[in-house]
Amino acid sequence: ECQKQFRARPAPDLSYKPPSATSTPRQLTEPSPFRIQSGSKYSTPGKAPSTLTTEEIRAQECQKQFRARPAPDLSYKPPSATSTPRQLTEPSPFRIQSGSKYSTPGKAPSTLTTEEIRAQECQKQFR
Repeated sequence: ECQKQFRARPAPDLSYKPPSATSTPRQLTEPSPFRIQSGSKYSTPGKAPSTLTTEEIRAQECQKQFRARPAPDLSYKPPSATSTPRQLTEPSPFRIQSGSKYSTPGKAPSTLTTEEIRAQECQKQFR
């Protein structure tokens, strides 16, 4: 009783309708005259270029000049001979281990018995 009753929207009308015969013709675009301004953008307003004094012309040229930042100095400068010499690092001996992962430092891999290998594996498990 309180619920709204379901009502479906009507299906769209897909029948063909010919275009109307009373369409209004479009008005043609009429070009308007354009104005070209040459040189007035860069000159000072109110003064003709010939009436400027030489001081004003130099002041304008100085304002227009582009000045870039100086490039960084990338030249190589070798270390001076008076600097304290560094102490050389002395190499320490190194160990190269090759062979089986079960070998011990004192024994060759072929001299280990299967019981010793199993004992080493058990020790690794309980560490």
